[in-house]
Amino acid sequence: MKKIFLTLFLSFTLVLNANMASPVRQGTLGVNPFLNKHVKVLHENILITLNDKFDYANFDIEYQIESDKDGINIPFLFYAIQYQNDFELTIDGKKIDLKVFKDFWDAKNIKNNNLTNFEYIYTLDRAEVSNINIDFKSGSSDHLTIKDFIYFETNLSKGKHIIKVSYKASQWQYDHSRLKEMCYKYALSPAKYWKSFGTLDIKIDASDFTTKFSTNLGKPLNGNLESIANYQFKEMPVDVISISLEPKLSKFTKFLIGIEAFGLALFFTFFLALIHWRLMYRYRKNNPKNKFSFITLLGGILIPIIFVFALIFSSLIIDSFIGIYASGRASYGLMFSFYFLPKFWMYYLVFVFVLGFIFKKIVQRNLQE
Repeated sequence: MKKIFLTLFLSFTLVLNANMASPVRQGTLGVNPFLNKHVKVLHENILITLNDKFDYANFDIEYQIESDKDGINIPFLFYAIQYQNDFELTIDGKKIDLKVFKDFWDAKNIKNNNLTNFEYIYTLDRAEVSNINIDFKSGSSDHLTIKDFIYFETNLSKGKHIIKVSYKASQWQYDHSRLKEMCYKYALSPAKYWKSFGTLDIKIDASDFTTKFSTNLGKPLNGNLESIANYQFKEMPVDVISISLEPKLSKFTKFLIGIEAFGLALFFTFFLALIHWRLMYRYRKNNPKNKFSFITLLGGILIPIIFVFALIFSSLIIDSFIGIYASGRASYGLMFSFYFLPKFWMYYLVFVFVLGFIFKKIVQRNLQE
């Protein structure tokens, strides 16, 4: 019997893909610039292009800036995490080579003058990044880490310039529910620390994408989310732009999600329980004087076990109907339903023994009549 249970548990691990360690797989949060104190942003254009499968998005950002003085060595620090590839930057049409933090930061040289104009993101001695709270994710804040900075060096002349950034963003995934939540994010939060925040235009191009999605930017100024949507803002609209996929599900799949695995398992087990109760009554009818009913005890043990297995298989069935949008986390969690077997046994055994006693009284009364 132990070998049978062990085999069953091992077989479940082959079909369950969820990871209980973390329900979040981080994606790209945007390549967010912190500005030199001598730089103003006059206008920002953001173009977000979704591919046909929603497995990546291209971000093209244009900053129209104005420099207050000549010879700024590092005008921008970019806080860049989890971007896929193809990161490119140009200034006034000229491609610029990017560097990472280790090229300019020396832990033993806290007087590094390259960081002088970014004091607002560092502690007084610039030995580490300050705890600047930025609402990167709803309901929580992330602290900056110096290893995630990239930068470029250039001698800007006083006046206006155009800086363009392009990269391929990776997807965020949240598996905390039965449905996998997939979205793209772009943090506007660093703009809170800019010397100035001008106007902002955002364009979302979903021309190649056929599935519905939503965004927290509200209704577009013109166009629509089925093709190209255009937005214009005079102030920062949200801390983090979010573009979320709306899973394409059939009505039957939505019905299954509505009743969940518990409802499906309960429906199936109820019919088995009806058969059990019928057999209990038949046994009592044929053996009215017997004190003990083996049928009652056997069913009282088997039905809860069947219910637990039905829970797991019902969840797997629902996940199969959901398809690629299933997180698998709910099915993984139901593996632990076996821990509740003692409680299920207690409830059901008490119920069927009481029911068996009632059947016995009914049969005896019928015989007396």
